[in-house]
Amino acid sequence: MNKKIIFLIIALTVTFSNKGLSFERGVCAHFDSYSEDPVVYLKALKQIGASSIRVDYQWNKIERTKGKYVVSRPLVKTDAAINQSSLYGLNNLLILDYGNSLYDNGGYPTTRDGINAFANYTKWVVKKNKGKIKYYEVWNEWKNGTGMPPAMKNTGTAKGYFEIVKRVSHIIKENDPNAIILAGSFNPLTDSDNAWFYELIELGILDYIDGISIHPYSYKNENIQLRTAEANLNAIDQFYDKLTNIANRKTAIYITEIGIPNYDGIGGVNEIESSIFRKNYIKLASERSYIKGVWWYDLKDDGTNKSFNEHNFGIFKANMTLKKNTDENLSLKN
Repeated sequence: MNKKIIFLIIALTVTFSNKGLSFERGVCAHFDSYSEDPVVYLKALKQIGASSIRVDYQWNKIERTKGKYVVSRPLVKTDAAINQSSLYGLNNLLILDYGNSLYDNGGYPTTRDGINAFANYTKWVVKKNKGKIKYYEVWNEWKNGTGMPPAMKNTGTAKGYFEIVKRVSHIIKENDPNAIILAGSFNPLTDSDNAWFYELIELGILDYIDGISIHPYSYKNENIQLRTAEANLNAIDQFYDKLTNIANRKTAIYITEIGIPNYDGIGGVNEIESSIFRKNYIKLASERSYIKGVWWYDLKDDGTNKSFNEHNFGIFKANMTLKKNTDENLSLKN
């Protein structure tokens, strides 16, 4: 390994160093879309100092025949990563998510059969992985329709989400009492997302979870100031204050997705600029006692098309070469 690569790894290790064990410095990963063995990526995560990985464990890849639960081929690498992550000092955050074509036409599980089936899938997953999963996040971006068929993207309601969270919360606690339950995965920088979550508070969601997960992406925000780490987190402070007043209680916040792409479109930045943002964001978030962790999106670029934002969020390039970073830009030291 040449000196430049070693230097870059040391710099990233400082960024994701485990100073303050109560604060997670996590990374989102899609092991089953990666070409190499999961160990390659677990080693890379350890090298950059990450303390946690966040992965999908999709329902439709577990239950392909009604009532039968198997880790199918599309989840084999993710399952292997979950089983080996502790060897690399990584806590697992597992997302229970997305629809299943066997129920509700592949849409949101809102019928009695659909909710029962999602609950049964959850029970199987939690029992199988007991002691391996520190965090369970119930669904990913329910309000946005992420991972859903296009025709069903705007059909998920707050009430429907509440019913799912309420049901699976009991199952998780019964089968793995030490697991931390997260829900939300919305953007608190948008009024519509906030209104959606305030409705969930009125329904009583906070009685069933240990923390609120948020995805405060701001790189495309029309308010240019909000594209900075400082203004982004100041806006989250304002959201948290209002949330606390409405709920009449304090609730932990987990930033389970945040990132900024190195692409040629709106809000895209170069590699040095994204490293500065990441360094500032993690440092400032870790200084807020109500924020318990940040999971960076994501580990590696999903492709090489510089015009497509989704290809360019990685800490590493698609070929697992570290992107440009400097010790000055990435150090958490003041």
